[in-house]
Amino acid sequence: MTGNFNARAAQDRAKPFQGIDAFEPGEKGAQWTLRLRADEPVFEGHYPGNPILPGIYTLESVQQGIERLYAGRGRRVTMTRVKSMRFLAPFAPGDLMRVEAQVEERPGGEVLASASILRNGDKAAQAKIYFRIEDDQAC
Repeated sequence: MTGNFNARAAQDRAKPFQGIDAFEPGEKGAQWTLRLRADEPVFEGHYPGNPILPGIYTLESVQQGIERLYAGRGRRVTMTRVKSMRFLAPFAPGDLMRVEAQVEERPGGEVLASASILRNGDKAAQAKIYFRIEDDQAC
């Protein structure tokens, strides 16, 4: 865990899904991983006999990672819009999700996060998501 990341606040917001097991911040972005456990409640009913991760949870993992990256920098960000999100392959129980994200700060306190999401080493999704920096808020 890095910086002042408020794990309790993230946990309260994202129950039951915690989208990060291991996190590695970098200067221009971050990388994180998540092993999808078969007992995750998100797999219940999606789909019986062939469970796959609902796409919104892939987006949730990206959001949690960018929030953690900025919390480590003493800043808070809020997701404002998804520019694009493309799914190439589904995630199933037991898969290893790895997110490789780069951030670009833009004028007006906006951040564009570009993420490649890998499933067991192969590209499974890609996303471009905008966040707003909230410097005056405590992390």
